[in-house]
Parts: sequence; structure tokens; C-alpha cells
Amino acid sequence: MHVTLCQAEEPGTEAQATVSVGAALEDIVYPAWFAGDWDSFDEFVGAEMGAGGERALAATFPDVDQVFRKNSAALGQEAALKRARHTWLRTKRPAPLAPKENGGAIDKSNAGIMAASIAMLGRGSSIRSKDDVSGPVTWQASAQGGKRSCKIRAAGAVGRPDPNDDSLFKISELFEVEPPATDDASTDRKTIAVVRVTTNYRRVSYDVSKNEPLKTVLGKLDTKRGYFIQAVQIATLIAGASGELQSGSPLAACKTRQVLSPLLSS
Repeated sequence: MHVTLCQAEEPGTEAQATVSVGAALEDIVYPAWFAGDWDSFDEFVGAEMGAGGERALAATFPDVDQVFRKNSAALGQEAALKRARHTWLRTKRPAPLAPKENGGAIDKSNAGIMAASIAMLGRGSSIRSKDDVSGPVTWQASAQGGKRSCKIRAAGAVGRPDPNDDSLFKISELFEVEPPATDDASTDRKTIAVVRVTTNYRRVSYDVSKNEPLKTVLGKLDTKRGYFIQAVQIATLIAGASGELQSGSPLAACKTRQVLSPLLSS
């Protein structure tokens, strides 16, 4: 489900959407300049413990305090680096605060849910979409080696442009986490934590004639676009359900920097 919030314009004209709101990231319309394939180079650059320390973190989810320590140990190491292809598809649906004729773009990656999975289960964790579940978009997440798992479901997403700078765009996502499945069907499985993932994007122009190389390990660069995208993503772990965010204190946060270079379509 996709919802747009609008601002009033002159009488007799149609109101323009100011934000893009949905149940999950797949509902959000990005500005058209995101459309295409990108070489995403990610670096994990920060880990911060909440005021409650490891004791509060450990009380939320099995071994999540150990996960935080292992994630922190990757800082400055090769394990903190990741490269992947990131794709946004064109859509006729307009992006907020953008001309309708430009259309927009839809994110087809799992970057947000992967950030939530890493916060809960560590680097190297994997996700699997649960297509058999009705209702909110849901994934089964598993730690590397499969010893720990949890269910993560989308609890809302918002895309928000900067009204004063069309090169900026912010995505906010919420994910609710349920404890691991057990053999006891009577077990009361309720939300035990929320991961809030915010990603701030910036479009940066560059002069093709002065920038090398024109090829990456994922393919040739699309020089016609003439810009790349910088991003900062922060995944914050909070105890309790999404409806309790006002009272919940951050338990831990992880920060990743991204540079996305435009690729020619394969």
C-alpha cells in the first residue's frame, strides 16, 4: 500500500505530494535520478552502545550483545567492506515534490532489511522472504552458520525529499523483530525489539573527463548520468514494539557509509 501526503497549492490545481509513505520499502517512490543499476560500495564505519550498556542489550535478544561486539570488531578491517549491485526500477508514479512527468523509481534491493538483520544477528547473516505469510512483508533471518534466527517484518517506511535541495532524499524504515521459532506452538511470540533504519542520500555531480576509472568490478560505468550517490545509513536497535518507540531507549546503533556509482545496464 502506498500513501502520499500532499501540500496545498493554488486553487484549482492538484496538490503535490511532500512525502511517500508505505507499509514497506517497496511502496516508496524515490526521485527519478535513482533509476538504474548501481555499484554500491559499503563501509561499516561506526558502532555505538546505548546508555543501558551490554546488560540491557543482552536482555533483549539471545546473544545480541555478542553480535554487537563482533560487529564492532570489524571496524577498520576488510570484513567491514561490501560491494553489491543495487537496482532501482523506473515507475510512472511521481516522486514527492518532483514533476509528475518525471515519474520516479522503486528500490528493488534488500538494503534496509539486511541492515536490520546485521544489527540482530551479525555480519554474514542471511534473509529469506516469507511468501506464505499474509499481512505485513516478513522475512526469516538467520545468522551465519544457522545457529540463531528471528522473524523480521516491515512496520512502515517513509521517503522524504528536502524541500530546499532536490539532490537530497531520506528513507526511514521500521522493522519489528520476533524471537526465534520454537517447537512449542503455545509459546507467546510477541515483538521484542524494533530496528529503525534511516538512510540519507545525496546526489553528487562529477566531471566524467576528469574521473577514472570508468570500469568497476561489477561492470562499466554509465558516464551519461554524470553523477554518483553518497549515503549514510544508521540502524538503531530499540527494545519493544513499534508503538512503544516514544518510551523505548536506543540499545545500540550501527553506521554504514555508501558510495553508489552508476552502471550500464547488463
